[in-house]
Amino acid sequence: MKYEQALLLVEGNKLKRLENYHSKNGYIIVSASRSNNTEQVNNENKNLLKKELNRTSFSFREVKGYYKEFGMEPSLEKSFIVYAGNKDSANELYNLAIRCCRVFGQDSVLIAKPNQTPQYFSKNGKKVDWATFVKTLYGDEATKQIAYTSFSKISHNLDRYKTKNKQIKKENVFSFV
Repeated sequence: MKYEQALLLVEGNKLKRLENYHSKNGYIIVSASRSNNTEQVNNENKNLLKKELNRTSFSFREVKGYYKEFGMEPSLEKSFIVYAGNKDSANELYNLAIRCCRVFGQDSVLIAKPNQTPQYFSKNGKKVDWATFVKTLYGDEATKQIAYTSFSKISHNLDRYKTKNKQIKKENVFSFV
């Protein structure tokens, strides 16, 4: 097995463990970006969303969300994955997702209810009919999907390698089908 293949396998397993852990209580992936907005407007909206998330009791992490339309290159949406701390807060997390979807003009938001396969929901809180997922894909297979999420990672020790050109960026990618 080549090193690159082994690395993808390890990264996929890390993401799988992460998903399994957080699926017990639920999580959401939200964005404030729109492809028809300027980069400045999207950055301002991202900062507003981040302020909103900071006001909650939920932990979150910034991720890169990608969406591909009709054979085009994927467009980047700066997104956040937000984790429910316990099953009791899952309903509050669902409401936050729908509110953010509505406020930031999103067509849909990804919601993983506790111990359920993630699904997209509209700003009206209804499950969308264009996507029903049954499993999670990782790595290269994930990037072939219409939408996927990336956890960026720098593979070198930052203290040891101070210059950016010595840091190799890795992306841990997952999607749902």
